Order: sequence, then structure tokens, then C-alpha cells
Amino acid sequence: KSKIGYVLDFAAPIGSIILASPFYDRFDMEIIGKSAHASRPHEGVNALQICNDAMGKTPLGKVSKKSFINIGFIQGGSVRNTIPGAITIKGEVRSFSEKEQDFYIKMIKDRSEEH
Repeated sequence: KSKIGYVLDFAAPIGSIILASPFYDRFDMEIIGKSAHASRPHEGVNALQICNDAMGKTPLGKVSKKSFINIGFIQGGSVRNTIPGAITIKGEVRSFSEKEQDFYIKMIKDRSEEH
């Protein structure tokens, strides 16, 4: 019944008409390894390597005509000469298809739990 509305997060010129809005789900993931000095890598478990193995084949960007996956935050390690013991990543899945969104969220969850 509204005659006017405002959309604050839209990358189109003012006056554009919005006909649909995507489903949205965000995810936060903390990958725990074990820190060690770089000269003694056998004493550590490299969280960055685990992250790479888990997320390395995950598609990013526009993954279908209806869906997008983005990882916008990555943080890990504490100093240059230490194997990182923890990595945190934060991302999102947006889709105009709830079924596709559920599929991609499950894919990310399953890949992360394999490692």
C-alpha cells in the first residue's frame, strides 16, 4: 500500500525500480590449527593450509545466473615468522533462488567440515 520507499543498499541510479530482492545468508568460519615457529613447521598445524584446502575450490563471485558468493573478510596469524594457528573468514551467499542459496550454504558447510 506504500506510495514511496527507500532502498539504502542498491548500486543503481536514483529513481531505479527494484522488482526483486535476493535471499541472503552470511557465514563466519574460524579454522583452528596450531601455531609454531616457521623454523619448526612440524610442530604446528597450518590453519591457512586447512583454509585453502577447505575453501580453495569454492566458487566466488557470480556463481550462477541467480547467485553470488563472497568472502569479504580474512584474518589470521599474528607475526611474520610463525605458522598461523587460526584463520577467520566471513562471507555471504546471496541468491534470487532460495533453493540455490541453500545449496551453496550447504556446500560451504560440507567443505569446511571435511577438514
